[in-house]
Amino acid sequence: MKRRSVLLTTVGLGTAGCSSLPENNADQSSDQDTNVSNMDNSLTEEDHEVVTDTQIELSIDQNEWSDDGSSVEYVISNLDQEHAARINLVTQWFDNDGYYIGSSQNDLSILDAKRSWYVEVPRPESENVVEFSSYLSGSVFRYDKPDAIEILSIDTDTRTIEGLANNTSDSIMQMTVSAASYDGNWITHIGSATDRYIPANTEWKFVISMSTVSSENDQMTEGIELYVQTSS
Repeated sequence: MKRRSVLLTTVGLGTAGCSSLPENNADQSSDQDTNVSNMDNSLTEEDHEVVTDTQIELSIDQNEWSDDGSSVEYVISNLDQEHAARINLVTQWFDNDGYYIGSSQNDLSILDAKRSWYVEVPRPESENVVEFSSYLSGSVFRYDKPDAIEILSIDTDTRTIEGLANNTSDSIMQMTVSAASYDGNWITHIGSATDRYIPANTEWKFVISMSTVSSENDQMTEGIELYVQTSS
């Protein structure tokens, strides 16, 4: 059977899609390798729908089975003029009878305007997983433009960033410095550092450890963007 349904949400952004393995594969659960190799990778336009609200415009440009059927490949793009935050991608798994049997979740804290995220979601080991649908939400990223912030060093081998952020106020300040690494238009790594008690009129020397978010490129580049959020 092929499941064709659309799930909608308007919390930040919602989208859902559905793709299934062919009927002949679903009937051959005793031979998983055969199921995977014979999988239908093509999706039609009606297999997914995108719904946006007034906050942020995200798009699922790709959501399909990988060539070997071991994962679902996604390309998520931020089409908005604003930076996106708290992106939540949920892949919902279904068996050959159409029953929902579980989900996988991938989160991304930041995605700049006009940038994209490539991520692969592994297919569960269960032979019964033959279909999936997708749910995506996100919101606008609110951040400050600091008076002074400086990158001191970028170590692409250890994936760490060292820098200075200046508390120019006359009171103790909490500050979070977030970082995103891009290879061209593709996000590859993210990280952040937070301190709640930065003294007044003081420079804070921060260190950010970056984590890989791209399923295709784990090499961090020096194309770094920094964002600061403060509260006193």
